[in-house]
Parts: sequence; structure tokens; C-alpha cells
Amino acid sequence: MMEKLEKCVQLGQKLGAEFTEARYDNFVLRTLLRTNDAWKDVILRFRSGIGVTCYYGGVSGYSFTASE
Repeated sequence: MMEKLEKCVQLGQKLGAEFTEARYDNFVLRTLLRTNDAWKDVILRFRSGIGVTCYYGGVSGYSFTASE
């Protein structure tokens, strides 16, 4: 994963960005449903992706992926 993040930062630098930051997020979303004092459902969803922030010519930009 570090290689992908480094590649993002290197590309930003190559294109002339004054600052480039790449982050990786990987987390679990849990949804719990309780009805009439009983637990009915537990839903687990996994989400991961990369977010990239760049500054170029005094303007910032941000983009992200929905998956690796």
C-alpha cells in the first residue's frame, strides 16, 4: 500500500503541485438494529480507499477512491 501512496505523491510532484498528500483509510462500519429490547440485526460493512490532496497555484484539490 505504501508503494501506491508514494506513487500518488510522486505524480503530484511531477505535475508541479506545491504540496501533495496521500492517505489510506481502512475501516469497518457496524450497524446495530434493536427492536422491542431485542437485537435483531448486526451489519458489518468494510470500506477502504485512498484520498489525495494537492495544492497547485494557490488552489487545493481533493479526490478519493471508493476502493484500493
